[in-house]
Amino acid sequence: MITTVQLNEALKAQKTFGRRLGTNLIEFGYISEQSLATFLAVQLKLPAAGVGDLDAISKTVLELATRSCREMPNRAADGQWQEAFGRDC
Repeated sequence: MITTVQLNEALKAQKTFGRRLGTNLIEFGYISEQSLATFLAVQLKLPAAGVGDLDAISKTVLELATRSCREMPNRAADGQWQEAFGRDC
């Protein structure tokens, strides 16, 4: 569970730097990656992948997913489309 102050700090960083809310919460140390994965799984009604599950994914599939992520457009704060390279996917 996070506090209102922690949420507001993460939202401010999201607005300032354009990073995803979950990324900010993890980077600030307010939640763990596993907590975020569990929360998103519940929210999306999907099973959460554990760290051990990721070891079973082939390197080729991970490389393809990463490339696809880089090529996916993201909407910038000013409404213009930009390439997602180097950003959270």
